[in-house]
Amino acid sequence: MIKQLYTFILDEQDERIDKFLARKINTLSRSQIQDFIKNRKLKINDCFIGNPSRKALIGDSIVFNVEIPDKENKLKTYSNLNIRYQDEDLIVIDKDIGVLTHGKKEDDISLVEIIRDYYGITLSSIGDKIRPGIVHRLDKDTSGLLVLAKNNHSHIKLANDFRNRSIKRVYTAVVWGVPILKAGFINLAIGRDNSNWRKMKIDKNGKEALTHYKVIKPIGNIASVIECRLDTGRTHQIRVHMMSLGCPLIGDQLYARGRNISNQIKESIRDSIKNFKRQALHAKVLGFVHPTSKKEIFFSSKIPKDIEILINNLNI
Repeated sequence: MIKQLYTFILDEQDERIDKFLARKINTLSRSQIQDFIKNRKLKINDCFIGNPSRKALIGDSIVFNVEIPDKENKLKTYSNLNIRYQDEDLIVIDKDIGVLTHGKKEDDISLVEIIRDYYGITLSSIGDKIRPGIVHRLDKDTSGLLVLAKNNHSHIKLANDFRNRSIKRVYTAVVWGVPILKAGFINLAIGRDNSNWRKMKIDKNGKEALTHYKVIKPIGNIASVIECRLDTGRTHQIRVHMMSLGCPLIGDQLYARGRNISNQIKESIRDSIKNFKRQALHAKVLGFVHPTSKKEIFFSSKIPKDIEILINNLNI
């Protein structure tokens, strides 16, 4: 671990402390800063502060004392990539949970960092420097298949295919409850939730978003296994669209937090749901036309063990 001590005197304007620190410290994301504050790594005027939304005032003395994992050692921790395919144009990864697709700060450990800095694989130069090769993304705690471009030709071609909706993407999700319609589509625009910068919401003024879904397996009235096919690729699209049906993803710490678990459910099932700490979402199918050979290629990924165990436990 690398210890970092930051000291500031607020001398510009009253400001939320997490926003102020994110502006001053370009090696930490705002979410990382919020986590450090909640873990009592911040003092304002010699008093510990645990609320990231606390407003700091002009003249306040700010001491932020954090320990940051060594980047090289952390790269090694995530270095065992499941590379499903690669050639001179692209690389297909079966991503584990807990890995960012790309960072928000230069020091974030992400799939891009691992591919580029640990494996020494060159990615396209299109986009900003923390997102080379990125033509689509998976959330940190969503597992499954992802393609990255290794040169600009393939980046442009793949990006156009995503834009034209010719990429096949199928996901498996485990959701609360069972949708009233067992199959259908959700065509609701999605925009940023201004009340919480981490969240998205259904917004008629947002970007078009279209998800096709079908129930693969209802599990009583407790939950169901859903297959989702994306026509568009908005941030948190499946998570927000399934929530709009009243069926948020089990384990979703952002959109299903606080959902009550009935005491009438068996204790073993309640424990299985409570202990599932990531959204139960897996990108299981990815298909596209190769940007150079023009051949159609498809990849499939097995449901990861944690989701398999969750489904089995719900069936008890």
